[in-house]
Amino acid sequence: MQQRCAKAIDLVHQRERAEILKGVAFLTNVCDELKEDSQAAALKADSFFYLAFGCYRLGLVPRAKRALETVLKTEPNSTRVKDLQTLLEDSGASRAKSGFVFVAIVAVGIAVTWRLLSRRGGSNNTTQTAPSASTQQ
Repeated sequence: MQQRCAKAIDLVHQRERAEILKGVAFLTNVCDELKEDSQAAALKADSFFYLAFGCYRLGLVPRAKRALETVLKTEPNSTRVKDLQTLLEDSGASRAKSGFVFVAIVAVGIAVTWRLLSRRGGSNNTTQTAPSASTQQ
């Protein structure tokens, strides 16, 4: 069990997304097996912590938070847990800000487009040319 956990922890530290996904899959299996094992508390905490870390690296913030909640039950004062918790909270805040900025940009774009189109439509209706001398004959 410890060897599988160590391999999975190594995988969540890799650069390639596919490797991180493998590590998260391994850790998910390990965590499922350890949920009921009360004698493997340290291995359980490490497994859930690195599952949360791997999920964070993949952008799976809600899943990372759920895994981290399990670790908080056994390690409420752990520096590493608090650091990851801060990263997860900051990640959620920055995503919310990004969403707001995107909506604001779209709204401004729509307003500018509407304004330009309404000016063009208004100028076409009011501009009339006088008949030329050659067409009046």
